[in-house]
Amino acid sequence: MTVSSFHDAAHLKRLREAFAQSGWQLDVARGACARFDGPTIYLCDVDSGKLFVVVTATEAFPLVASEASCQGTSFEDACNALGSIIAELAAGRIPLNPDNRQFLNLAAILYIQQTHSYKIAMSTADFRHPHFLVLHYPDQTGAGLLRPTPLSSEKPLTPETIEIMANRVLSHDRVKHPERFRSAKILPFRISQRQEV
Repeated sequence: MTVSSFHDAAHLKRLREAFAQSGWQLDVARGACARFDGPTIYLCDVDSGKLFVVVTATEAFPLVASEASCQGTSFEDACNALGSIIAELAAGRIPLNPDNRQFLNLAAILYIQQTHSYKIAMSTADFRHPHFLVLHYPDQTGAGLLRPTPLSSEKPLTPETIEIMANRVLSHDRVKHPERFRSAKILPFRISQRQEV
């Protein structure tokens, strides 16, 4: 074992412990070499109640941005990719296997780094430990809408905190953007299933 791999193993252990204290079972391979020191992205599918947690590495963001730039990937492409994979996973049409986990991670990073929420959070000193809550809910046409919200916390957010924040965002959006919703009634977001990616 090298000093670097020992340091990475210690970092991974601390990360797992931090998530465990917040009620999560972090599913990360022991051999993972990435330093999971980037933003945590909580992807909530409002209709199904499914929650996917993406723990990122800071080093992945410039790599994904560079590749997206080379490929000519637009923000609309990023929205479509993330919205589609969330919808497919939430509906159970595809499994959360290693390939789909990787695609979900890439789509989440590609999407979030192009949002106004990300730019604000990363340029603000208060966001030393950024987290992003991304709600996925159907709009009036039935198409999926993604709604990012930046949050800051030194620890992983608890499932209860995520539910509270998701419901605050939904209530706010219902008042400010009623045209986004299919019905007048706001159904509260309740986590029915959570998966750490």
